[in-house]
Amino acid sequence: MKAFTKMKNKVGLDGKRFTHWLPLFFGENDTYDFTVEKFDEQSKKMVSSTNMIRTKQRFELHLKNSFRYLCQGSASIEYTDENVLEIMPKLITTHVMDILKDRKYRSVLSLRRFFNFIRLFHYLIDISPSLKPKIESKVSKFISNPEERHRKVTSSLGDLLALATVTGQFSHRDFMKVYLEEQMVR
Repeated sequence: MKAFTKMKNKVGLDGKRFTHWLPLFFGENDTYDFTVEKFDEQSKKMVSSTNMIRTKQRFELHLKNSFRYLCQGSASIEYTDENVLEIMPKLITTHVMDILKDRKYRSVLSLRRFFNFIRLFHYLIDISPSLKPKIESKVSKFISNPEERHRKVTSSLGDLLALATVTGQFSHRDFMKVYLEEQMVR
C-alpha cells in the first residue's frame, strides 16, 4: 500500500500502468513470527521484539482498506457492505467484457482471474453475512417485479448478472428468462 500511495509506484510487472489494486491471499491460517531490533533510548542498547503476523487477518485488513480506497478515495473511511456491492460486480463484469472485446487475451490465465474474482466475492460474502440477504433481495426483486427491471432501478444488467452468479438461491432458468427479456428491451 505504501508503494502505491506514497511512492507513486503504479507500474505492474508487465510494465503496464495501473491505478488500483487488491491484495492477494496465500494460506488461510498461516501465522509467522518476525523479529525487529530497535534502539532503546533509556538503556542505550538494541532491543529485540518479536511480532506475530496472522495472514488471514492481515489480508482482510488490506482488502477492506483497498475497497475503502477504491470506493471513497481514502482507506481511513469506514468499510461497509456497499463497498463490496459497488466493486465486485463491476470487477467481474469488466473482466468478462474485456475478454469478449479482445482487450484481454482469451487464456487460461484470464479464466483463472475470472474464477478468482468469483472466489473473492464468495469470501467477502462469507466474512460479511449481511451481504447475502442484500444480494438475494436485489436479484429476487428483479425476477419478481417488472418495475425493478427499469434502468433507473437496475442500471447495470452486467452487475446484476454478477450478483446472480454468487447467490445460488435462484435457478438459472428463472433468472435468465427475465434477464434476457430485459436485455432485449434495452
